[in-house]
Amino acid sequence: MALGCSDLIAEVKELVGRGTNVVDSNLITNDRVMQWLNQAQEIIVEECADVPSLKFKNITSVDTTQKLSYPFSDLTSSDWTAPEVAYIADVFYLNGTDSVKLNYVFTDEFDVEFPDPTHSDFAFDKPHWWTQRNKTIEIVPLCATAYHNKTLRIDGIFYAKDFSSTTATRVSDITRADEWLVYFSVAQAFAAIGDKPQEDSYTAKFNQWQETYKNKQTRLHMWEGNLYSDDL
Repeated sequence: MALGCSDLIAEVKELVGRGTNVVDSNLITNDRVMQWLNQAQEIIVEECADVPSLKFKNITSVDTTQKLSYPFSDLTSSDWTAPEVAYIADVFYLNGTDSVKLNYVFTDEFDVEFPDPTHSDFAFDKPHWWTQRNKTIEIVPLCATAYHNKTLRIDGIFYAKDFSSTTATRVSDITRADEWLVYFSVAQAFAAIGDKPQEDSYTAKFNQWQETYKNKQTRLHMWEGNLYSDDL
């Protein structure tokens, strides 16, 4: 069973010898450990291509209109606005049998192909290509009036919610990641203490766990509908 935030903090402090029975525990405080736990969650999302427990499919927040950019701030997951969007995986234009998955283009290629996409020389039409730029989605061609007010389905990954002092019993949004969170936080704690060998040891454990997790998610992703998918 996943550990709550307070239990994760206690585990980290015990492993570095700064538990509740240690008088000199001011260096490794609860707030510092919580900061490291949150940092570890960010690294997991940014380093792993797929985190199943943080996936979202949004079909309620964004409708097509005649504009280039759609900010991440427009997005929610099940109409819940607390998490921050990490990245977008897929974008779909939804309109019954006329629905289509938009083609993703790398930003540099997008800029070469569409250097001035809002210019009147470019005809308005049904959305076809998209790219992610900073915290926005850019879609071309700009939507013609006939395709306005249609749903954009946006799939992606959220960052895990931060732990805070008000969520002492809440578990991480990332399933089966407690060990990874603890390894990273213990490494940071030993760095603060100045114990380089122990810092290196737990950093190595953290990196190994990360590779194992990434490989596992890659295999699951293949089964979920890529390499092993049947043709329609």
